[in-house]
Amino acid sequence: MKRHQARLLSIIALYQNDINNDQIGFEQAIELVEDYYELKVESDILSFCQELYEGTIKHLDQIDEVIKQSLFKWTIDRLSYVDRAIIRLATFELLFANTPAPIVINEAVEITKYFCVDVEEAQVKFNNRLLDTIKENAGIGK
Repeated sequence: MKRHQARLLSIIALYQNDINNDQIGFEQAIELVEDYYELKVESDILSFCQELYEGTIKHLDQIDEVIKQSLFKWTIDRLSYVDRAIIRLATFELLFANTPAPIVINEAVEITKYFCVDVEEAQVKFNNRLLDTIKENAGIGK
């Protein structure tokens, strides 16, 4: 559960970074979350969260290129900020972390459901399909 929470916070921090045009750092993003939800993030969750966030930011150009190559009749700019953050984090984990692909994709789907406003869950299906394509294009799980 703590890794799930760290992923969720990482996505919120990536979202904050994206909507603020890369003008907000990890610490500021977490402070905003803590202030808004009136909570204090545990240090072990914060550590994994920061690792995910910084890894995603470090490899962002490469991650975005992989995403762009996996989209069909769609552009990365058309993804919502939230979906873009979810897909970016999952792509980072698929390409650079030792997390098994089924876990990465399942976590991304569950987090998409958490944020999903579409009753038919079209966002969930879209993100799941996109991550499967990214996994296949990267030759993961063969």
